[in-house]
Order: sequence, then C-alpha cells, then structure tokens
Amino acid sequence: MYDWRSFERQFPLLANSLKEVKRAGRLAHSYLIVSSNADLRMDFPILLAMFATCEFPLPDGAPCGICDNCRTLENRIYPDLFVLAPTSKSRQITVGLDETDPDTLRSFEYQFYLSSSNVLGLKVGIIYDCDAMNESAQNAFLKTLEEPPPNSLILM
Repeated sequence: MYDWRSFERQFPLLANSLKEVKRAGRLAHSYLIVSSNADLRMDFPILLAMFATCEFPLPDGAPCGICDNCRTLENRIYPDLFVLAPTSKSRQITVGLDETDPDTLRSFEYQFYLSSSNVLGLKVGIIYDCDAMNESAQNAFLKTLEEPPPNSLILM
C-alpha cells in the first residue's frame, strides 16, 4: 500500500494542492480518482480518506498515520467507511430495489443517512470502478453527488 510520503514524492503537485485546500478549509465532498495504475486506484482513496479524517495531522498537513482514524482506515475497518464495487457476473454496479438490497447503489447511499458512530462524524464512501455503474445507477447517484449528505466524503 502507498503511504502518504511515497505518494507525496511521486505526485508533489497534487499533494501540495490537497494540503493547501485542506488548510483553507475547502476540501470537496467528492473526488474522482483517475489513473492507469491499478494499485494507485485502490490505495489512493484510503490515503485521501486518512488525509481528510486524521485527528493529529503533521505540521505540513499530512496525515499522521498513527491516530485511530488513520489506522482504522488503513486496515479498512473505519466504522464509517462504505465501499461499493462491481460484484455481479456482469461487472456492473446496479441501482438495487431498496436499501436492503446488498452491493447496490441504494444500499451504499442509505449508509450516509444513518447517524455516525465516529467522533468526527465524517462518513467515507469509496466507489471502485464507478464507470461500471449502469445508467439507472448513474442517474440515481447524480442527486447524491449534487446534494451530498452532511459530513460525507465520496471517492470514486
């Protein structure tokens, strides 16, 4: 897994831009991550979530990597981390019937409207391979993207 420092060495402009945005209190509620590097596409959302939720950031704004939020995100056991990825044979993300339909967009979105179990209250959602959403799922997700639930970070 990438750590913040190796990411910062490889992508200094992006890392510095994110630090400036965070210092100004202007982190967005969603980010689209595009890369031909599959490992980076899998690891960077976790790094960005650590960056956004770190309880004790370093003086330059980088995540500490040792606080509870950083460690639970790195281990992917953060209580308010929700992940959606294509799971069916068709490799599509579908909209689903309702919030009880597992591995669907409706189930994923529903999690953001429940109360948080975290002190920060920040919920992190990661959609891997979001280009695999079928048209119905894309249309349903557009409303959430335009008007996100409070205290949410959506990474695609």
